[in-house]
Parts: sequence; C-alpha cells; structure tokens
Amino acid sequence: MSCVIHDSSFTVREGDVLSSASSKYVVECFLGEGSFGKADKRQLVSFMGCFFDGPLICLEYELLDRSLYNVTQASPHGYLPLPTIRYIMEQLAQALLFLTEAGIIHMDLKPENIMVRGQEVKVIDFGSACNAAHCNLAEYHQSLPYRAPEVMLGLPATCSADMWSLGCILAELVQGSMLYPGVKEYHIWQSILKTHEALFQSTEEYGEAGKPHPSASSSLDNVVKVGNVSDDPRAASITDLMKRMLQLDPNLRISPREMLNHPFIYQDRPAQLVQPKNRCPKPRVDSSDTDC
Repeated sequence: MSCVIHDSSFTVREGDVLSSASSKYVVECFLGEGSFGKADKRQLVSFMGCFFDGPLICLEYELLDRSLYNVTQASPHGYLPLPTIRYIMEQLAQALLFLTEAGIIHMDLKPENIMVRGQEVKVIDFGSACNAAHCNLAEYHQSLPYRAPEVMLGLPATCSADMWSLGCILAELVQGSMLYPGVKEYHIWQSILKTHEALFQSTEEYGEAGKPHPSASSSLDNVVKVGNVSDDPRAASITDLMKRMLQLDPNLRISPREMLNHPFIYQDRPAQLVQPKNRCPKPRVDSSDTDC
C-alpha cells in the first residue's frame, strides 16, 4: 500500500491504523518512498484499489516486500548465479517491452524498484515515469548510478534510457557491486570513460581528475572476472549482452525484444531465486540525493 499526503503536517508512523470503508490496515514498516504504481500483468506491480483516510489518499498494491537489492544483500558475495540472473533479466526485458510498446519511460529503474516474490519479478514505483513522446528531463531524472549518458547530457530521452539502467543492474548482479558508483555525475562519467575506454582517448590525458571511482570495473569484459564467472561457458554471452545494453549511443542499444532473443536468455530457469533473510531491512542511501 502507498499513501499520498497532501497535508504536510500529517505523518504516518509504524503501528498506525489506516481505515477504509471496509478494511483496516496496520502500518507494520516502511519499505521505501516510492510515489506511484501501474496495474498490469507484464511484470509490473498490480494496482488493487484506493481509499481515503482523512487527508491521505491511499493506493493499495499487491504485497511485494522483497526487492532485488534485498536479494543481492542476502547473497554471501553480493552477486547471483548466472541462471538466476538470466531468469531475472528475462522478466525485466518483458517489463521493458511492455513499457516501450506503451511509450512509457520508467526513468528510475534500480534494484530497489524491482521486487521479487518467489519466482516472479516485478517493477514498481512509477513516480518518475513519463511519456516518451514528451519527457521533460528537467523533471524526470534516473537515480545517479543508473543514469543514462543522454540523460546526463540533457539530450532527448527515449525508452533506451531504461535499457541503460537495466544494463547497469545486470553488471551489478554479476559482480556484486555497482558498475558506476559515485555521488556526482562527474564521477559517473569518470567510470564510463574507463569501461568504454576503447571509444575515448586514454584517461591519463585527463590527469588526476580523469581517474574513475576506485571500485569501478576497468572494462565491461572484467565484470565477469569480478563476479568469478569468467570460466562459465555463458560468460561470453552475458558480456556481449551487457555491452549491447550499455551502448553509449541510445540508438544502438539493444531493444527489449532483441534482448529476449539474445543467446544469454536461452538458458534453463533456476529452481529457486535467492531470498533475503530480513523482511524490512534499512534502505541504502540513494547517491542521487547528493547530486548537484
């Protein structure tokens, strides 16, 4: 359930009871601060209804309390097995295919906005979503570590911006850490210069300021090495998929339909997704909040 508060003096706390005409809801814990949802059956969160409770407009969704971020945190090394990653990516590609065909850009795709329930993966939080035909970048920004180059440059955004975010998530699931960490867009560009160094001049020409974040991968080829899957026969196909998702030119980026037909997706489904231990873990700090 989500609540929209129009009266800034009104607060909701754990243990509070919210009432509708037919039901009562106890606030057990806060899972995050998203702002909107979308109902459908294409790996997107299902909208159940809404009701008023005083100054609150409460939106009711299906119960999804485990995020992909929680799942990775429950993994001993932070990264997931390739069969599990393949299964997650297939469902997320289906979600992006639906959004692309509907002309919608999610604009905030990140592990915290991807929920896992059993073998099902769903995208939530459409508070930053926009119509691809007229997306105002002054209003809609992706979370910093998953922000597409064209968004940082202020260029027109398309549904390919979500594919960049998904490519960053794919790398994160493989290596167990963010591909492009940083608290400023400048830091993100430093890391991109490193992973795409073949397209740029040597970072040495930029001096000290051109050095990437110390935890950034030196190239996209090294992501599978960090995740200890370089010897896996699927390492080559997942690296190829990652490179196609993280094309700097959005026009050259792989589409959701092409992704569903990529060789890496044609693998056996895992028997069980890794489940987190804690139901209500503390959310990590979104570095985009400190971005200027």
